[in-house]
Amino acid sequence: MDERIKRGMLEHHEYDFIVAGGGLAGVCCAISAARGGLRTAIIQNRPAFGGNSSSEIRIVPVGSVDFNSWTMESGIIGEILLEDRATNHEKFGDGAINTLYDLNLYQAILKEPNLTAYLDTQVNGVEVDPEAEGVSSELKAIYATQLGSGKAFKFTARQFADCTGDAELGFLAGAPYRYGREARSEFGELLAPVEADNHTMGSSITFYARNAGREVPFTAPAWAHRYETAEDVGIYRDINHIKHDRLAGFWWMELANPFHQVDDFGAMKHELLRYVLGYWDFLKNRSKYQETLSTYSIDWIGMYPGKRESRRLEGDVIVSERHIYEDPCWPDRVSTSGMFVDIHINGGLLNRTEPPELSNADANYKDYTLVAPYSIPLRSLYSRSIANLWMAGRNISVSRVALGSVRNQVILANIGQAVGTAAGYAIRHQISPREAADVSQGHIQAIQQQLLRDDVPIIGLKNEDKYDLAREATATASSEQTMYLNEPDENAMVPLDSTWAQVLPITSDRIDTVEFYVSNTSEETVSLKVSVYQLERIWDKGEGVPVGTAELLIPPLHTGWICAELNLRVAAGKPHRIALESHEHIAWAKSTEQATGTLAQYYVKCEGGPQPENKHYPSFQESELVIPPYERWNEIKRKRFSFAMNVHPCPAPYGGDQVVSGIARPIAMPGLWISDRASELPQHVALKWEEERTFNEVVVTFDTSLNQSYAYMPAFWKAPECVKDWRLWVYVHDEWKCVYEEHGNYHRKRSATFDTVTASAVKLEVLATNGDASARVYEMRVYCK
Repeated sequence: MDERIKRGMLEHHEYDFIVAGGGLAGVCCAISAARGGLRTAIIQNRPAFGGNSSSEIRIVPVGSVDFNSWTMESGIIGEILLEDRATNHEKFGDGAINTLYDLNLYQAILKEPNLTAYLDTQVNGVEVDPEAEGVSSELKAIYATQLGSGKAFKFTARQFADCTGDAELGFLAGAPYRYGREARSEFGELLAPVEADNHTMGSSITFYARNAGREVPFTAPAWAHRYETAEDVGIYRDINHIKHDRLAGFWWMELANPFHQVDDFGAMKHELLRYVLGYWDFLKNRSKYQETLSTYSIDWIGMYPGKRESRRLEGDVIVSERHIYEDPCWPDRVSTSGMFVDIHINGGLLNRTEPPELSNADANYKDYTLVAPYSIPLRSLYSRSIANLWMAGRNISVSRVALGSVRNQVILANIGQAVGTAAGYAIRHQISPREAADVSQGHIQAIQQQLLRDDVPIIGLKNEDKYDLAREATATASSEQTMYLNEPDENAMVPLDSTWAQVLPITSDRIDTVEFYVSNTSEETVSLKVSVYQLERIWDKGEGVPVGTAELLIPPLHTGWICAELNLRVAAGKPHRIALESHEHIAWAKSTEQATGTLAQYYVKCEGGPQPENKHYPSFQESELVIPPYERWNEIKRKRFSFAMNVHPCPAPYGGDQVVSGIARPIAMPGLWISDRASELPQHVALKWEEERTFNEVVVTFDTSLNQSYAYMPAFWKAPECVKDWRLWVYVHDEWKCVYEEHGNYHRKRSATFDTVTASAVKLEVLATNGDASARVYEMRVYCK
C-alpha cells in the first residue's frame, strides 16, 4: 500500500457511516443506516455477502425460533430471507445454500441508493486521533486494499461499525477486547471455568455430497487425515441423516485450540481440509455406511472456514450469563435473543472422548442451557474506548458464555439493524454512540420506537410513536377467530412421563372448565391434578403465580375428552399455564395446530450436576462448569407444539383490536387479528376515529409464520398465513374509496402510500392469502408524511 500512496494511487472516499464486514449483521447494519439517510459504505473482504451463511461457507442462518416459539426475527433480515425463500429453487436445510442466495443479498445492498459496496476489500490499517486518549479516542480513517484491482483506499467517516466477526477494526484501532474464556469469578458465571484461559469454540469447513446414481469410488489424497474406526472420529459424531439424495456435513467438524482462530487461520484451514477429506474417506471406504454411500460423491467442499468465536470488543456493558438467564430488560434495549447457550467443547475434533456439544449427551445440562428470550442493550454495541466505533456480529460486548447464546446469524442480523438505526440517529443528531444509549438524554427512546416501526422485536416495549394516527383509532373486524386447540391428533399422544403444560392467552376473568384429550392405558380410574398459573410472558420458565387446582378423573382404558371443573377467577389479558401432573398410564394428545401465541412446556427438576453416567467427562468437572440445582419449565427444541384442549369460556385473543395493541408479535397476548376461519374471504379490519384524520400512508404488518425457522423453509416458500392480495379503503364523504391495492405479496411488512386524504376511517380488506383460510394482520399504523 505504501508504494501506491507514493505514486498518488490511494483513492480517498468519505461517507457519513462505514460498516466493515459483510456478514448478515453487517448487511443489515449498512442497509438500516442507508435507509436512515446516511451516505453509507460497506466493506467486505470476500467476493459475496453473507459471511458464514454465504455459498462459500454454507452455515444455515438460524435464530431464536429454533429454541422458543413465536420468536422468528423480522425486520431487514426478514425481508431478505423471505425474498430468498420465495424465489430460490434450493432449500436451506442440509447446507444447500447456493449462489442465488449470494445474489439476493447483493441485490438487497444494491436497492439502497445511499449505500455503496466494496467487495473483495480487506481493511489493513486505521488512523486514530493522535491527540485523544482513553474514552475520547476517535477513529478517523481506515485503509483497505481491493483484491483483483490492487486499488488502495482511504475511507473517512463520522462513525464506523465493526462487523468483521474478528473485531479487526477495533483490534487495529487499539480498542480493548476479550479472547477466550473469562474466569468464573469475573461475572459469577456458572458455565465459565474457574481459571480464565484462551480456549475458544472452533471453526468448521462443511461439504456437500450428492447421490450420483452410480458407483463413485473415492481415494483420499495422501495428506488427508486417516480414520480407521468410528472411535477414531469420536463419540456422539455418528451420522444418522442419510435420508435423501444429498448429504451435508458436519457442524462438529471444527478445530479450536491449539489453533488461534485469527493468527493460525491458514494452518487451521489446511488441517480442517485434512480432517474433512479423511472423514469422507472413512465414510465411503471403512464405515458402516459404506454400502449406502457407494453412489455418493462430494460435489462441493468449503474452502473458507466458518468461525464461531474469536475477539469480542468491550463496551460500556458486557452481557454475561446472569443477564441471559435473568433478563434485566435494559432501559437501552434494542434487540432480542432466545438461543440456548450453545458452547462447544474445547478442542473440537481433537477432543474425541467428549460429545462435541454437551447437551447432546446430558439432559441436565441441556435443560439448564435453554433460556427464555432476553434483551440486548445498546451499551454492549459500541466500544468503551473508541468514541465513534459501533460493533455488531459475534464481536459484540458479551462474555464468552453469553456469546454462546447470541452468536447465531439471524439474531446478529437484528443486532446489526439496531446498530445501523442507532448510528443513523446519532449522526443526524451529532451525538456519540454513548450519548445515544444514555437514557437520561432521551435519545434511546426515539431509537427504540424507530426499531419497533422497522419491525425489530424488542421485549417489553410498545408502539408509542406520537406520529402514528392508528393509536387514536378504534379497531373492529368483520369476524374473528377464537382459540383453536380443539382438534386432537390421535396419532400424536404425548406420554405424561413428566408434568406437561399448555400455555395460552386468557381473555376472560374466569376459567370455569377445561377439557383435555387424553388416553388411559390403565384398567383403573386415574386421578390427575390440574394446576393453573398466571404468567407474564408465554416463555416464562419460572412457576408463575399459582391460581388454583382441580382434579381430572380419567376412566379405565379411556381415550377422548375429559372435563375438569375449575371455577377460577383469573386475570384477563394474561397468558396462563395449565398443567397436568405426570402419570405412567396417561398420554395427552397434541393439537393438530399450534395456535398462535400458545406453546407446550414440560417441567424439569434437577438436583444439580450432570447425569451420573456423564460425571467422568472433563468438561463436566467443577473446574470447568457448574450445573446448579434448578426447577423450570422448558420447551422442546425445534419440535414445538401445543396440546389439544378446550377452555371455557373460550379465549378470544385474536380480535380486531390487536392491530392497535402496540405489540406486533406474541409476547404475552398474540398481538394478532385472525378472521374466523369458517367465514370466507374477503374479510376486513377497520380503524375508525371520532374525528377525521389526514394521512397518506398506512403501514401493515402481516403474518409470515413467526413460528417457522428460515432454516427449514423449503424452496419457493411463501408463508401460507401471509396476506397475498389486499386493498385499502378510506371513508370520505359518506362512502368508501379504494386508495391502494396489492397482489402477490409474501412479505410481513408493507407500506402503502397514496394521495393525501382526510377521512374518518380506513379499512384493510384481505382478498386472498398464500394458503391459509383466515386473514391475519399483526399491526396497522397510519401516518401523514
